Amino acid sequence: MILAIGGATATGKSALAVELAKRIGGEIVSADSMQIYKGMDVGTAKVTEEEKGGVPHYMIDIVSPKEPYNVAMYVEDADKAIEEILSHGKTPILVGGTGLYIRSLLYNYSLGAYDEKLRAEITKEYEEKGADALWNKLLALDPLAAKKIHKNNVKRVIRALEVITLTGKSIADVEETQNKRREHRLFCIEIDRETLYKRINERVDRMFDRGLENEIDRLLADGVDFSCQSMQAIGYKEFAAYKQGINTIDEVKEAIKINSRHYAKRQETWFRSMDAEWLKMDDIKETAAKIEHIISK
Repeated sequence: MILAIGGATATGKSALAVELAKRIGGEIVSADSMQIYKGMDVGTAKVTEEEKGGVPHYMIDIVSPKEPYNVAMYVEDADKAIEEILSHGKTPILVGGTGLYIRSLLYNYSLGAYDEKLRAEITKEYEEKGADALWNKLLALDPLAAKKIHKNNVKRVIRALEVITLTGKSIADVEETQNKRREHRLFCIEIDRETLYKRINERVDRMFDRGLENEIDRLLADGVDFSCQSMQAIGYKEFAAYKQGINTIDEVKEAIKINSRHYAKRQETWFRSMDAEWLKMDDIKETAAKIEHIISK
């Protein structure tokens, strides 16, 4: 049995997972699409050694930020981590905010064929015509998916267009016919919107205090430019305009806060579509004790 903890960014998932692992003898598998990258620590709010509290963590710092990485690779690597944890006689605790990673690992979630050239063509179309035009194209080809995917969630719109073009099937149909590939209990954390936004803003301020701009400079010096997949993440991509002399550093900081808040909304929507048990995060120890009690029944 796998335990999984999901939810929006800045809800305290990582700290909760560590506390739960200590209580039940667990080891943690990260489900964060950015913490996989080596050297991208500040902008991803990567869990520190101190925050790990001695609990083994997997799927962190496993790939160079110059290299592409996708969900199929994640499932293969995370499966190996889970088997290793089970071989220790420990409980795997999957934790993170990348809903696609969690869903793909826990369910038989086949997204259909993949075509790099087609994806590049659709991405170019988005860059030339914008999000509205791309979403309208999806609406014409796959109205079911269009109704479920917000036009500003460009990555999902691109993926839905890719699937419908290659397979003739709606990505929404695939999602609704998923079956479990691993037995699990998924717990999702929620906190009130005002508190969440406050925590997001404070987290971004801490990133800048901890040297986010210096991290960007180091990555660029190492040859990790803004065309890399890793640098498309919130907290990194906003620096592109700054480095071109278009935006000020204060505008970069505000853009990261806004984009992070919007991302948190999308994360919550994604997890709401999954079979999860929702818990309010009032106190980490109390919430961990609550989960321990639930799973012991």
